[in-house]
Amino acid sequence: MLEAIERVEVSFRTRFAYVLATKHDSHAYLNPDYFKSERKYQQCIANLREELNRSRETFIEHYRTKYDDPELPPIWAICEVMSFGQLSKWFQNLKHRADRKAIADIYKID
Repeated sequence: MLEAIERVEVSFRTRFAYVLATKHDSHAYLNPDYFKSERKYQQCIANLREELNRSRETFIEHYRTKYDDPELPPIWAICEVMSFGQLSKWFQNLKHRADRKAIADIYKID
């Protein structure tokens, strides 16, 4: 059972990053215009910054040493660092139904 849940989680992370990166850009999550609630968006960003500061993942360390603009890594990297609970908050706060639908359709959810 846990293996199946893990597969769904990995798939959802991948789908979230893929849709936002291809429909918008690699740092779409940094644009508050794509999200419904400014307050929730700011909380998600704050939580993400905490996770990134704690992270010792090689790809995060590489981004920190090699790049400074934008300050935060691309969406496919941050999706690996954030908890699944945090990812679900980002998803729920997406402003455009078309984005949520593109991510969730294969799971038959919205």
